Amino acid sequence: MSASGVRSGGGYAAAGVVLVGGAAMKAQLGLPCPLTALTGWLCPACGATRAVLALADGDLRLAVRDNLVLVAVAAAGMLVLATPALRGRTARLPRDRAWPTYAAAALLVVFAVLRNLSGLEFLRPPA
Repeated sequence: MSASGVRSGGGYAAAGVVLVGGAAMKAQLGLPCPLTALTGWLCPACGATRAVLALADGDLRLAVRDNLVLVAVAAAGMLVLATPALRGRTARLPRDRAWPTYAAAALLVVFAVLRNLSGLEFLRPPA
């Protein structure tokens, strides 16, 4: 185990705690989305705070309704990190490959465009 605790999964658990705590704090403060405030468009993260809080409460249906991409990315991330552990190895994230970053950015752009089109209201979080 390394000093940072990342090999044992402690770093990932700490990141999860920070995300849930940050989402709870944002929800309490009622901070608006800057993109929505300026343009009226929903960004890919709109509804993410409510989705994280719903996941923390164990309400998967509500989390999917609030932000589908966040739930899908969280599930994929857990699968990627858990698969090597199930095989008795440590998770190794690619260090020299940029394609996951580009794929994630493209997914977020496509999701942002789709959720702002009329006829696809199911991709929008409830008001």
